[in-house]
Amino acid sequence: DHRGSRRRDPSAAVWFALHTWFAKVLLVRAGPLQLWTPQPASVDGAAIALSAIAAALVFWRRWPMLRVLATIAVLGALARLVWAAP
Repeated sequence: DHRGSRRRDPSAAVWFALHTWFAKVLLVRAGPLQLWTPQPASVDGAAIALSAIAAALVFWRRWPMLRVLATIAVLGALARLVWAAP
């Protein structure tokens, strides 16, 4: 029984990262095995950069999570404005 436990599922973290960093991710099945395969051409450089900045703020600078989330949200919005501009 895992109710109330703080069990971590690394496959969920991998799934989330792949679907954040790549626009296209395919599920390849081979018998009982399943492998999420990102399409390299669909990489989102801004998402990878923001992830790296967030990791640095959390682990290197030891910022609180809410401060990191707010900072990354603002940087992400600015990145979309800059790259979406004609």
